[in-house]
Amino acid sequence: MEIPPGHDESEIVKAFIGFASAGPRAGVAKLKKSWMEILSQLGKDGAVTLVHCLACKGHVWLSELRKAVGKKGKLTPFKDEIALLLRDQSVEAKNRPSGIPFEVLRAHRFSSSTLHLEIDEEDLSLLGLDGLLAKFPNKPIGAFAVNITFRTNNIYIPGLAAIAAWCARYGAKVTCQITGDRARRYLSRVGFLEEVVNGRPIESVGFDCENFVALTSVARKQKDEADAIAGRIADLFSRHNAISSDDVPALKTALAEMVENVYKHAESNYPAYVLAQAHPNTQKLSLAIADTGIGIQESFRRADNHEARKIGLSPKTALEGAVAPLVTSKLKGHRGYGLFVLRKLVELNKGQFRLTSDEHSFLVVPGRDRRTLDPTRRHHAWKGTFVSLLLDMKKSMDMQRVYRELPVPAGFEDEDFFQ
Repeated sequence: MEIPPGHDESEIVKAFIGFASAGPRAGVAKLKKSWMEILSQLGKDGAVTLVHCLACKGHVWLSELRKAVGKKGKLTPFKDEIALLLRDQSVEAKNRPSGIPFEVLRAHRFSSSTLHLEIDEEDLSLLGLDGLLAKFPNKPIGAFAVNITFRTNNIYIPGLAAIAAWCARYGAKVTCQITGDRARRYLSRVGFLEEVVNGRPIESVGFDCENFVALTSVARKQKDEADAIAGRIADLFSRHNAISSDDVPALKTALAEMVENVYKHAESNYPAYVLAQAHPNTQKLSLAIADTGIGIQESFRRADNHEARKIGLSPKTALEGAVAPLVTSKLKGHRGYGLFVLRKLVELNKGQFRLTSDEHSFLVVPGRDRRTLDPTRRHHAWKGTFVSLLLDMKKSMDMQRVYRELPVPAGFEDEDFFQ
């Protein structure tokens, strides 16, 4: 829900804090008692937005608010509008954190407590991400402040994407302490300081440069953005001669599906974040995307087909199914390609791959004997899905070889993936 145009959003936030701090029963009673005063202060649109904010607090709040719009309820004058938003909110309530709508949080990002995060180089790396996840609280209450101290000059994008997505989900007001000038310049150039710390949405394409695709927000309403973002990443690969021009369409197809997962599977109203980086000195390419949606196992549980729902019986089978060929929880389109293709590309390249959801990760690491070592790892929970890969530009990235191992799904031809 958008804030009413021309309205003072801080009044809504202030009113929300006052009612929310009293708890659901007392808070709604207080709301009914002061309803005419709220209408006078906030206007109709502002009052309805306030009710929406309170509805995001969970099922107990929903129950109390429904009573308030009953036949004898004080909120009856706007029964239709409020009943509609309560119905919509009840569908999402299971997956929303305690708090208020993202637009309100982004606008004012008030804080009731401060979390201090000290970030080391290892915390930001693909394989060291477990340490970063362990520093995130499981269920923050409402909005709060985060003070991040970067104790390294070397910034890796896996951790950066995760931090951006996590802070966005909980409406955190972010401040930074950065020990090195190089790290500060990098965080500024990729748009992290402007987007995450200053809270001003960036036009990410304008931040792109020769060696990276800048921090890019992906929202459910941006369904036409997947191809554009995939194209920017494929162009980065091409600029560094990491992939042949013949393979670019196939790479874009896989990357577009990975980005599409945010709105096809994540079912989240909070933005995901994408970052990609080329490292000319070490001849490496890295890519990361982090969302804070329902996660892979829950996506399989809600699948359109029985076979996919069976895959979601455990976190381990869900992760393994997500990186298997032509396995998807959706029945339409060329789904089931993206994660398998990227995983296979990494394996052939002897690179690194990580798929994280909830308390488990699926890893591809050079030298790991898949016959004897379990590719899944358990760790502190990540609410959502995180994908990252690290590729070696000195080694083969043969997309056609990857696709030759896949059957073409019904309704598609080879030319849909290669030109």
